[in-house]
Formats: sequence, structure tokens, C-alpha cells
Amino acid sequence: MDDENSRRKVQDLRARSPDAIRGLIKSIHLEPDGGRLKITLVGELAGMLSAARDTKRSPDTGDLLVQIQWVAGARSPLDLELPLTVAELLAVS
Repeated sequence: MDDENSRRKVQDLRARSPDAIRGLIKSIHLEPDGGRLKITLVGELAGMLSAARDTKRSPDTGDLLVQIQWVAGARSPLDLELPLTVAELLAVS
């Protein structure tokens, strides 16, 4: 893939990312908690963040080590093509 094509793909992914992330959030609840603000996230993104928080990391790379159980027939309604890793996407910016 040439640099110009890579840049276009990254720009396209960035343009679509906010809608994709919004689709993973069902609701956000804000509640005062003493002198702080308690933020509760509801939806698929909350589950992903919880899994990431509670998951071990590789001592060699720091990558998340997540054990996933697949269910036959289950599929996300989002059909996104992600040709780059998150690290590559951030490095292009």
C-alpha cells in the first residue's frame, strides 16, 4: 500500500470512528458522588473497557491477553474493516 493510499484509509477510518464508537454506547449516566462525579457507561464499550481493565498484559509486549469465547451465529452489527492496528493508526497522525 502506498503512502497516499494509507493516508486516505486512515482519514476514512477517523471520519467513521466517532459513529462507530457512539454505536457501542447505549447511555452515559453522570451522578454526584461526594466531591466527585461518578460516570457510568452502559453498552458494549463498557464491557470492552471492563475486560481490558481486568485483563493481564503480556510481559514482553504489554499487549492485552484476553481469552474470548465465540458463540456460533453471534455477529456485531458494525461491519468495519480495520486494516491497521491501533498502534499504526496512532503513529500515522
